[in-house]
Amino acid sequence: IIDINMGCPANKVLKGCAGAALMGDLKLAETIIRTVRNAISIPLTVKFRLGLDNDRRNYLELGRICEANGVQAVAMHARTAREMFSGAADSSWHHLARLKESLSIPVIGNGDVREPDDALRLLAETGCDGVMVGRGATRNPWIFRQIAARLAGSGVSEPTLEDRRELVLSHFRLVAEREPSTFALHKLRKFTGWYTHGLPNGRHLRQAINQIPDVPSFLATVEAFFDGTAVEQAA
Repeated sequence: IIDINMGCPANKVLKGCAGAALMGDLKLAETIIRTVRNAISIPLTVKFRLGLDNDRRNYLELGRICEANGVQAVAMHARTAREMFSGAADSSWHHLARLKESLSIPVIGNGDVREPDDALRLLAETGCDGVMVGRGATRNPWIFRQIAARLAGSGVSEPTLEDRRELVLSHFRLVAEREPSTFALHKLRKFTGWYTHGLPNGRHLRQAINQIPDVPSFLATVEAFFDGTAVEQAA
């Protein structure tokens, strides 16, 4: 599958006439979509936002362009580019419903799905065919299995300490293998903040890792943190 991201609101992306900036030039957007569609045989999807701002909400037009040019599915974030990630996207979920009503191809809803029940509510309120989770997965990578459980009518199980340990350390080791040390440390510090949110003594770990100069010491510190937390919970 190839996904064209016409929804990124980052300024450095907009300045390059990419991401959500393409919603300000639908002719160019259509040319890109058609060119990619003609060049590939695998499924093509496009993600976009409501528009550049509240005065230029043209998501219905872009959605129809996607459908007319052979896109298999679209995903929409229920904010404008100017809003970035401010405000409450769920107050604009009704636009997802409008898009779904206007197209015959699958529509995937995105925006402020932070908890499993948010996904169920989005599906119920909009009629969307699927849900896209973005930032909600950074603090809770288990949200996907939790959503699946709720859709199946089951309860939500919280990750155990061992679940967290296994995911964090395996993820961190993969980052360390693939990234230069400086970039790896930056990423590891960022993800540690997300992954340890809500854990006992997580704040102390987040403070400690800012002083660690190399990746091996970083990994050893994180592993020691989980070992110590496990001992405390068993006491």
